[in-house]
Amino acid sequence: MAAKKPIAMLLEAIDNHNIEQMESAIRDYGVSIRQPIGAEKLTIIQRVVIRGALECLHWLLWHGADANDKTPQGWTAAHLAAIKGRSTCLEALCNNGASINNKDLKGNTPAHLASIHGNAHTLQTILRYGGDTHARDNESWKPAHCAAFFGRLGCLQVLRKWGANFNEIDDQGNTAAHLAAKEGHLECLKFIICKSASIDFIVNSRNNQGDAPKDIALRFYKDRCVEYLNAVGIAFPAHAAAFYGNLEKLQTLIEEGVVSVDEQDNHGSTLAHKAAGNGHINILRWLMEQGCDVTIRNEAGETPKDVAKRYAQMGAVELLGGEVADEIIEDENLDDAMELNDDEKIEAQGRASHRIEELKRLLKIAKANYHQLGGLLDEDIETMDKQAEYERTITELEAQLNYERSKREKLEAKIDQLNTKIHLLNKQIDDVTNKYSELLKGERNTPKNNSTNTTVAKSSLKKNYRRSSRDGGILLERTPSKSKAIDIF
Repeated sequence: MAAKKPIAMLLEAIDNHNIEQMESAIRDYGVSIRQPIGAEKLTIIQRVVIRGALECLHWLLWHGADANDKTPQGWTAAHLAAIKGRSTCLEALCNNGASINNKDLKGNTPAHLASIHGNAHTLQTILRYGGDTHARDNESWKPAHCAAFFGRLGCLQVLRKWGANFNEIDDQGNTAAHLAAKEGHLECLKFIICKSASIDFIVNSRNNQGDAPKDIALRFYKDRCVEYLNAVGIAFPAHAAAFYGNLEKLQTLIEEGVVSVDEQDNHGSTLAHKAAGNGHINILRWLMEQGCDVTIRNEAGETPKDVAKRYAQMGAVELLGGEVADEIIEDENLDDAMELNDDEKIEAQGRASHRIEELKRLLKIAKANYHQLGGLLDEDIETMDKQAEYERTITELEAQLNYERSKREKLEAKIDQLNTKIHLLNKQIDDVTNKYSELLKGERNTPKNNSTNTTVAKSSLKKNYRRSSRDGGILLERTPSKSKAIDIF
């Protein structure tokens, strides 16, 4: 029972995020930081990550815990953070040198596991710290394949933002679209197709068994996916050809009367818009030869020439009637090649201003997240330095004030002592004056035959009085019969 007590105490501390109790269990009972504990054979740092005890994790990392220790399944602490969605713990691990691309026994990296479990925010953290979107597991699946198979739309969006290619295939020839169609994840399938580099490829690609995504959806009775794939297959094929530069397919569709030369999609864009925006000069020239209307505006109010300007397709701009001198930027001329009217300038400025505000908002959020994790920005350090300087100045002024106060109190005490002495001296002066007055009065009452003695005594008394004044403190009073010393202090 004695051997189990520290382990039980340690597990309880981790469950309660109690860093003091955890530290006590490790130090007082000699539990090794890297010792696997429990039936799962997890190290302390792995258990802390599972529970999301960030402060305990920091303590362990500071005291030498190895973030790359593996479980029997090959999981490191980073894998467990990805599974549980512990973004802050994962960030702490990365900041302390944990490998973000280690693979478990099945070849899964933390990015794979975050995609499988739908932890999009944790996946974002993984990719921000260098996670590989192209890593393959033992089934040759990339994180995008995992997210598509398990229907994790948020993870697909994050992966696309970080450069994932949805057209890549696994060892069986399956794209992410095949896997999403197989499991009936319609929203994921729509996103994959819309963000694919080639819609034709992703819709019509066949795996090693010769199945397209629609065939797999039919086999597994995913009716909604089948309906969507049927619609994609027939929707605006000419626009796809113009967009991807497939002149032969476009010529066939128009010459056979399947589509018109000025066909518009659901956003009002014509074939000329698509060709101009992507710089397909041969397609644009052929469309103009067929009599297409290049003045048609889409929902954004743009003509094909405007679209070509926006995407800096100067060859298309020239072909559509723009002047080369106005549209091409010379090396020595750094002015804007695209002249804008006042309304266009206002719209452009509005978009730029909106973008600035959005970036400011994102920066504010990022700073808040950084502060939440205990980080210090440059302005925070500057503020802390100023605060420390202020506190140091205040401390110095307080010390000086205390010194001056003590000095003043000592001076006041000395003044009180001197005032007391002055009071005593004044009293003694009064006493001497009274005695002298009494002596003078007695002299007047003495008979004349004693006048000589009295005169001598009087003269002697005056002399001694003057001497006492010069001596500053000892008054010698002499009478004809006896001398007496009086200490006035």
